[in-house]
Amino acid sequence: MRAGLTIAGAILALALSGPARADYAQAFAAYVAKDYEKAFELATASAKDGDFRAEAMLGALYFEGDGTRKDVEEGIKHYKTASDRGHMGAQFELGLIYATGRSVPQDIDEAIRYFAMAADQDHVGAQYNLGLAYSGAGQREPNWPEAAKWFRKAAEAGNPEAQYSLGALFAEGAGVERNPVSAAEWTAKAAVQGLSDAQLDYGVMVFKGQGVQKDEVIGAQWLLRAATQGNVVAQNRIAHLLQAGRGIDADPTEAAKWHLLAIKGGIKDDKLEAFVASLSDDDRAEARKRAETFRPTAPDRRAAAPAQ
Repeated sequence: MRAGLTIAGAILALALSGPARADYAQAFAAYVAKDYEKAFELATASAKDGDFRAEAMLGALYFEGDGTRKDVEEGIKHYKTASDRGHMGAQFELGLIYATGRSVPQDIDEAIRYFAMAADQDHVGAQYNLGLAYSGAGQREPNWPEAAKWFRKAAEAGNPEAQYSLGALFAEGAGVERNPVSAAEWTAKAAVQGLSDAQLDYGVMVFKGQGVQKDEVIGAQWLLRAATQGNVVAQNRIAHLLQAGRGIDADPTEAAKWHLLAIKGGIKDDKLEAFVASLSDDDRAEARKRAETFRPTAPDRRAAAPAQ
């Protein structure tokens, strides 16, 4: 189960809610500066003064052992104190702790309970993680309608992982009526935000005309974008397209490069292996050089989609 936010991220989100008190504001500044001992001292004083945000910070500090002794039980106690007072960041963190079984026995029911508290306050990460939990986490029987409900809420709030997951449900007809057009629309939203798995799947949809107008050129562009981010399945597929010249100009050396990268990522392909073996020594050497110097690009969530 993916974590939607880090503990530090939750603390940051919480700093923006409620009236500022001097001790907590200073504790937060110290936390951000990674002066955890000072953060602990100030958060302790602020918690005694009744600031539930400081309780959440103490939960993080004890749980991680930052600025004080590592004490999981004490950390959870402080998280629960903040959670009981409606602190959605603490609720979300407790959900993650029980969902992943990190330092405690995994308990999906407890995870769902805390995620639901935060999700009802429109915590997008909690909504997405509820969708994952209802998808069969912890060997639970999947509840696809509930999964679709929470994925949709997070997707409509702009979460790319939720958009991708919702697209997959529409493609499979799980929890929602099967709808290839809706599957393509939601997958495209996630692809535009830089999610490489979504770029791969949307590229295939466009290449084959599944729920969207068929266009091999644009489909290949999406596959190349995913491959450039390091998606090994996309690297394998773009190698085939470059070898065959479908949707993209044929380029044997580039095809060999992507094949070598896909092999490194664990994908074996006998057809491409035979193709690479047929190349000249110079072309194979150049492909190896390009593969060795390849570095994945970071996702650019500002990038516009290729025209479609």
